[in-house]
Amino acid sequence: MTIEKGAIGRVIRLVLLLGAGWAMTLSAQSGGDAGPILNEIWRIRILAENNIPQAYSDAKSLLEGLPNDASPVERSAALNVLARAERSFALAGEADRHAREALALARTHGDAVGQAEAWLNIAENAINLADLDAVKQAPEEALAALEGVQGRPDLMGEAMMRSAMVYIRFGKLEETVAVAMEGMEVARRSGDPLMLAYAHHALAVAFDQTHRKREALEHFTRMRDSARQIPSRKLEASALNGMAAMLGKLDGAKAAEPMLRQSVALHREVGGPFYLGHGLFTLAENLRDQGRHAEALEAMGQVLEIHAQHNNRIGMWWVYFTRSNYHEALHDLDAAMGDAEQADAIARNIGLPVYAARSLDRMAQIAAAQGDHRRAFELATQSAAVTREDEQVRISGRVMELTQRYREESNKRHIEALERLSEQQNAQLHEQNLQRRWLIVVLVLSIAALAVTMYLQRRLRHSLGLLSQTNLSLERSRDELTRQRGILQSVLDSMGDGVVVANASSELLLINPVARRVLNLTDELPEGRMAPDRFGLYLDDKVTRYPACDLPLARAIRGESCDDVEIYACNDAIPEGRWLSVNARPLQDRSGGAHGAVAVFSDISARKRAQAQVELSAQVFEQSAEGILIFDTERRILSANRAYCVVSGYAPHELLGRRLSELSEGALDSDQHRQLWSGIWRQVDGNGQWQGEVQNRRRRGELYPAFISVSAVLDTHGMVSNYICICRDISQHKEAEQHIRQLAYFDALTELPNRSLFNDRIAQAISHAQREQQPLGVLFLDLDRFKNINDSLGHHVGDEVLVETARRLERIKRAEDTVSRLGGDEFILLLPGADSDGAAHVAGKIIDVLAESFLVGAHELSVTPSIGISMYPADGDGAGVLIKNADSAMYRAKQDGRNTFRFFTPEMYVRANRVLQLENALRHALERDQLALHYQPQIDLRSGQIIGCEALMRWHSPEFGIVSPAEFIPIAEDSGQVLAIGEWALQTAIGQAKAWERAGLPPLTMAVNLSVVQFRQRNLAETVQRILEQNALASSSLELELTERVAMDDPVTAVDIINCLHRQGVKLSIDDFGTGYSSLAYLKQLNLHRLKIDRSFVRDIADDPDDREIVRTIIALARGLGLRTIAEGVETCEQRDILAQEGCDECQGYYFGKPMPPEAFIDLFGSDPERADGVVAA
Repeated sequence: MTIEKGAIGRVIRLVLLLGAGWAMTLSAQSGGDAGPILNEIWRIRILAENNIPQAYSDAKSLLEGLPNDASPVERSAALNVLARAERSFALAGEADRHAREALALARTHGDAVGQAEAWLNIAENAINLADLDAVKQAPEEALAALEGVQGRPDLMGEAMMRSAMVYIRFGKLEETVAVAMEGMEVARRSGDPLMLAYAHHALAVAFDQTHRKREALEHFTRMRDSARQIPSRKLEASALNGMAAMLGKLDGAKAAEPMLRQSVALHREVGGPFYLGHGLFTLAENLRDQGRHAEALEAMGQVLEIHAQHNNRIGMWWVYFTRSNYHEALHDLDAAMGDAEQADAIARNIGLPVYAARSLDRMAQIAAAQGDHRRAFELATQSAAVTREDEQVRISGRVMELTQRYREESNKRHIEALERLSEQQNAQLHEQNLQRRWLIVVLVLSIAALAVTMYLQRRLRHSLGLLSQTNLSLERSRDELTRQRGILQSVLDSMGDGVVVANASSELLLINPVARRVLNLTDELPEGRMAPDRFGLYLDDKVTRYPACDLPLARAIRGESCDDVEIYACNDAIPEGRWLSVNARPLQDRSGGAHGAVAVFSDISARKRAQAQVELSAQVFEQSAEGILIFDTERRILSANRAYCVVSGYAPHELLGRRLSELSEGALDSDQHRQLWSGIWRQVDGNGQWQGEVQNRRRRGELYPAFISVSAVLDTHGMVSNYICICRDISQHKEAEQHIRQLAYFDALTELPNRSLFNDRIAQAISHAQREQQPLGVLFLDLDRFKNINDSLGHHVGDEVLVETARRLERIKRAEDTVSRLGGDEFILLLPGADSDGAAHVAGKIIDVLAESFLVGAHELSVTPSIGISMYPADGDGAGVLIKNADSAMYRAKQDGRNTFRFFTPEMYVRANRVLQLENALRHALERDQLALHYQPQIDLRSGQIIGCEALMRWHSPEFGIVSPAEFIPIAEDSGQVLAIGEWALQTAIGQAKAWERAGLPPLTMAVNLSVVQFRQRNLAETVQRILEQNALASSSLELELTERVAMDDPVTAVDIINCLHRQGVKLSIDDFGTGYSSLAYLKQLNLHRLKIDRSFVRDIADDPDDREIVRTIIALARGLGLRTIAEGVETCEQRDILAQEGCDECQGYYFGKPMPPEAFIDLFGSDPERADGVVAA
């Protein structure tokens, strides 16, 4: 039996019929004039609302003690009230038997009220017996029985409530709301509290199902108020149960718990097992929502025990289905799957497709949590198939029913027309016979003729009446047929699926708009047999045409039934293509023969795309190179991919149910660990994601650094449905960082802190000493005559001496002291907290420990140090001053015979005074034109031609004579004068380059040195561009030289500045390359033109293979970076030839020419350009 909209119509008719007649309430009906038996029955009826065991006992006694002269109505009422008590008391079998006895008795004696109440008992009991046909049929039968009955609003309210519940169970929400609203209208007119309680119950459930929780709460509250008026503690407990459920969804589960426990207590007092089970079920859901899963499981176990004891299979389905969620929340996935499988078995047994689909969906979710994605996909596909099959069976059944009804009505119309024609002909023959008889009788007897005439007139009037009724009946049949055809057409036009009907000759008889659009058909049906080629139907490969004889409609015409046949459609109407799922059935006449077929198809393109997306996502998840973890809303792991398992060493099942924070336990103490993960999840909940580094622990126990990204996944309602963590093992990255740090802050040879790290530590030490009012000492150490070791025994022996020196210095220092190698044979020690005696003691220990012989290979060497000591704060309060003063003291130690130490003394201020005097004189050097630029030629080694020059500054001081740039440039940098001097140098050099260009010299590159102070100026690029534009010199003619220290002090800023200059077209080069601490990682980011090989490597290149190897390495490095090389300090022909052999591009040095004034430089171009020797000026 199917649920039809006719039931709603019946409800509306009842409303119209009963609305005006319900003036008499139920309490009035049960008054004294109803008789003692009916009064007793009504008392038990109300008692069943408050004390079910007592009501059952009283009803049983009443039935057993009925007098023999009791009327059938009274006996039927007694059976019904006993059935009501029995079903409330969970005696399903006895209740069904007594209800059907009451129904049979009421039918026999035309007792409509008894029939209605019996059907209501059957309806309620059918749920407990899982009798789906009765669940659907009984409420409608009760409504039918109540047509014309007045004065029983309680039965009417209950019947309408049961009808609404049926629509809910079968997913018909629109019908639910319609019936519930009509029932409320009738209940308000009647004013009967029992009917109002039922009406509010139906409307509350309808609003709940349509997600209108506030309205549902309001109607549950009114249901409670009506229940108290009756009074009915059973309905009051049900109302409290519903109120708590809505309150939990609106204000949180904890707020609803007290009301739920009150409901359970009331149900226990009333004594109905199924009602108690429902209350406990809702309480268990509430406890689950609060995260109290163990308590929820215990409560759900009581519910299962109640339903199992009374064989309530639908109730058992709900328990198993819901309890699987609890097991999953407690990470017992096997138990969760077991409950889901039990639910699936029950749903299939009782034949509820909606419940079966939900069971399969639940099993698919658990399979995904177990990591079995293939099974999850298969189960999800089965669920979709069950849902689709249920919908298509209902739609196809309705379409075929309407089509068959159309044919039957058409045949009926033809038969009635033939009958009418036959009746007309018989009437005519009969009239003719009568006329002949009349003529004979007239001849015999006129009086008889008159009587016969009157008789014939009466018969004629009767025949005309019959004819009129026949015509009227025919008109009504035609109208009904037209209406039915209109309904059929409306159904077909409004369907989302395509419908096609064909006859046995494959001619299309009927096709709805969806099918027309998909099959590329016009409004007119095609004549003759259908031509599938025009439809654009293909096999799975999307290329091969679907054979016409194998199409589902063609097979159905031959008598076959086809289900879920997938076809790909692509034509002018749908050029993008669609996937169709087709079901076809043959149409049979009364003899069972096929006279056509109907095909219904739905668009499953979205499902196919989703299926492909699911498969792709599963592949991406499993094949990703980075570890991926998926969490539930309680942040427990649901799934882990292969990459994460490989990194962590865990098997997938070992990770299920664990929290992300558990995988990093032990990396920090408990408080820090808790604060870290609280902060991470707080940011994820606030911002949707967090990423950063953490320490994770592998299964074997070792820690490893990981970079993780945690993100929240939101559902369509904006609520968090899952969390995803992407994890990458960065152990190698950290090792590389450590290696880079080692290179950046430690000396490559001795592994001691280098100058950069020492500067950082001395700054911290001075800050601490100043804060704590403590002294500190700085020891500057230089190995005496170390150069002799390098020159006589080779640099490899010298390197071993330096390494051993570092070891001995490390051995004698304190834990808080720092030993650093500044370069060459210079070391420096930082002694925090040491006074002058402590510093002297350490210096003495250094001399002693270095006095021991150095054994290097076959050589026994003696090495002595010269040590200078400066003290904070006596000798300075800054790092630079302390190091400089210690350096001065070291030179005094060398002057005093070496192998000793000296403290910095005031006499050493002599040098400082010269610096001060030079600084003061330098302030006026620019304005008095004491500074000049000399230019040293740069030669292309291949052609021998002059390709450029380097601008070198000279200071001709009237007071100090010629002052070396090595002496006055550092002073200018320290005093801040270098900016003005540097800009002057740029302006002069660029102006000179432009003058030479006007004089007709070949294109030359002007190389100008930049100091570290100039380079750090933010407006350096603007200054350079301005000077170039002022002199109208192309930027490609300018080259700026930077030392390694300038470029590498702040490599990130250096990259930005150098790249900015490069974009302007200015060339850049690194001066003195090889003497600093260049980072190759940053070097390759710099847009450079040349590397300049320092003169220290060129000087001994002919004699020292190490120097030659260094030069070769620098040239190879430059080539690898796409840079040119230029060597400075070339003074001999042999040096030039070696550099040419190694592939050096350019050279400069005294061999080619000293730095010279501009007029001398221009004279170089008057000599033979082919003769390189011609440029050697001194």
